[in-house]
Amino acid sequence: MIGNVGLGVSNSTSSNKAGGLGKEDFLKLMLAQLKAQDPLNPQDGAEYVAQLAQFTSVERLMNIEEGLGNVAMAALSTNATMAAGLIGKHVRLEGSSITFDGESKEKLDFELGKDAKAVTITIKDDKGVVVDTVQMSGKEGTNSYEWTGQVKGDDGTTTDLPKGTYSFSIEATDDQGEKVDAKTTTVVEVKAVHFTAMGVPELKLDNGRQVSMSEVSEVLE
Repeated sequence: MIGNVGLGVSNSTSSNKAGGLGKEDFLKLMLAQLKAQDPLNPQDGAEYVAQLAQFTSVERLMNIEEGLGNVAMAALSTNATMAAGLIGKHVRLEGSSITFDGESKEKLDFELGKDAKAVTITIKDDKGVVVDTVQMSGKEGTNSYEWTGQVKGDDGTTTDLPKGTYSFSIEATDDQGEKVDAKTTTVVEVKAVHFTAMGVPELKLDNGRQVSMSEVSEVLE
C-alpha cells in the first residue's frame, strides 16, 4: 500500500517571532545581562551555568524543529513525485462500483482471506435492487469474475441489462461452511493529481472519485 505523509510544515523564523525568543535572542539577552551586572557583585556562578544549560536546551529544540521541517518537506516532495508518476496508470483500491457500458464485459475483482468453496457475488443496480447473482469458488488472494450484463431468467431466457452504474458484494464460505473474509476491489485509471492546502497529493480517478495515495493497494501497468 502506498503511504501518504500529511505533515504541515511551518516557517521556523516566523514561529519564533510569534511564539517567543529564538536562540539568537536568548544569547543576546544573556550577553546583555553580563554587561549590565555589577562588577563588585557579579552573578552567581551556579545561576550562570543554569542559564547556559537553558540556552543549550533552546538551541537543541530549535535544531530539532528545523530538522523535522526538512524531513516533512522531503516526504511531501517524494509523495508528489510518486503521485505524478501514477498519472495514466491503473491502480487497485477497495471499492464495489461497476460502470457498465451495456456491451463490454466488466471485471469484478475481490480478495479472499483464504480459499473459499462457495462464493456468492450479488449485483445490484443504482437503486439497490438485486439484478444478478453469481455462484463460484475462489482462492486466497485476488480473484476475478467477468460479468457480461446478461441475466438468465427462470424460464431460460436471457435479458441484457442496460448500461449504467451497478455495485457488487461478496459472501464466501470455506469447505467447513465457515465465513471467509472478503472485500471487493476495483481497478481505475489515474487521470490527474490534486494537491490539498497542506500540499498532500490526492489522485483524481476516471470514475470521478478523488482518493489519497494510502488507499491504493496495487499499481498495475
